[in-house]
Amino acid sequence: MNRMSFVVTKLALGIALGLALSACSGDDDAAPTNQTPAHIEIAGTWANADFGETDSIDDSTWSSDFGSAPTLSTIEKFSNAERYAIRQAPDDAAFNPGTFDRVVWTKPDGDHFYYCTVTYGCDTPDLTATGDGDEDSPSCNVSDVDASDPENGGCGTFPWTKLTAQ
Repeated sequence: MNRMSFVVTKLALGIALGLALSACSGDDDAAPTNQTPAHIEIAGTWANADFGETDSIDDSTWSSDFGSAPTLSTIEKFSNAERYAIRQAPDDAAFNPGTFDRVVWTKPDGDHFYYCTVTYGCDTPDLTATGDGDEDSPSCNVSDVDASDPENGGCGTFPWTKLTAQ
């Protein structure tokens, strides 16, 4: 092979490789849509002055403090699309220690959002979806949820909890 043929071949291979790599690096219309989000949309430090509550939320924990020692729950799973988180209370929690709950929230609106604990006291994360148990796994408590007027009701027999950014 002469020098000119070698250069042309090398150039052609370089172009082909560049085209192949650029095809792999762009947006893929066939990409799965149910991928786990990178970050929970309600991450931050929030307060509810009515209850003296401060919540700190990140991708893996949700801490609630009502003026004494905070309760640091582990977030087992969350969905920004469906606006829920499944949390596990610590073993030393004052209420429902070691159990799972499901919290839903409204779309964040500027500096605030509302949340409601829809199931609590569940033995497994799966039970938080429905609260339905069986003879091997008892059911957990379920609240009726209606987000149409969160200031005045719709979280069981209570209003939703409003959290404002700190």
